[in-house]
Amino acid sequence: MDKKIALNKLMNTCSRQEKCSFDILKKLSDWEFSDKESKEILNKLISGKYINNKRYSIAFANDKIKFSHWGKIKVTYVLRQKNINQEFIDFALAQINTNKYFKIIKDEIQKKDKSIKTTNQYQKRAKLLRFGQSRGYELEILNKILAET
Repeated sequence: MDKKIALNKLMNTCSRQEKCSFDILKKLSDWEFSDKESKEILNKLISGKYINNKRYSIAFANDKIKFSHWGKIKVTYVLRQKNINQEFIDFALAQINTNKYFKIIKDEIQKKDKSIKTTNQYQKRAKLLRFGQSRGYELEILNKILAET
């Protein structure tokens, strides 16, 4: 594939949805571009403001928490895998409304609580904690919610 065609395809893709530099480099690698060519294309996309890792991290964190009901720990982990700067991750997570986040966690725990069949309170609590941690929720918040119920 030609560099111009690849650049145009990526500009089109990035104008429709947020992408981070990791996603773009992976795509260019799949298209078998050299590292040098990939960096050139990436720099053009960044200078054209098609890619902004800070903007991406905010959108990613917001969407995963709001729609997928992930916790901050899981969001942080995935963003780190995509080589997003820790400052951007912290900034994105700071944008999350604390009350809405707490309500999402509480609702998910209550839904899971209804599906657990055991009557042993110790086992039920352990299952809810494991569920919450698998979603990436913070242990302090889980303990607070479980203490209320």
